[in-house]
Amino acid sequence: MSRDVQRRLRLTAWGAICLLGVGTAACGGSETTQQTHKTPETTRTTTAAASPTASPPATARPTIDIGNFRFPESVTVPVGAQVTVINNDPDKHSVTSDAVGEFDVDIQPNSTATVTAPSEAGSYPYHCSYHSSMNGVLVVR
Repeated sequence: MSRDVQRRLRLTAWGAICLLGVGTAACGGSETTQQTHKTPETTRTTTAAASPTASPPATARPTIDIGNFRFPESVTVPVGAQVTVINNDPDKHSVTSDAVGEFDVDIQPNSTATVTAPSEAGSYPYHCSYHSSMNGVLVVR
């Protein structure tokens, strides 16, 4: 093989390595392992991406699901948690603590709202201000 052909092969291989490196860096910076395989005619580089690190599952926000003019009997949440209230009914509801001032939120028909759980552990009975038959307990741990 002539020197000119060998030179072009080396330049082509070097260009491919550079492009591969730039492409890898642009794809989120994952770790890679490179191996160079040399044979009399050519140099070939292979790249193997490292396995992505698994992320811990996202913790779902606690919810109070309102349906058929009923609250769940009880919902357990962490201290100070943001609690999503989902109103699946065609009427407006509220989630109002029986103890004045703990929490109170109105939820429009077929929509959501957020309430903050108290900062102390305990059981907090609540009701709907608009429908006296709707009652539940927020258990804070």
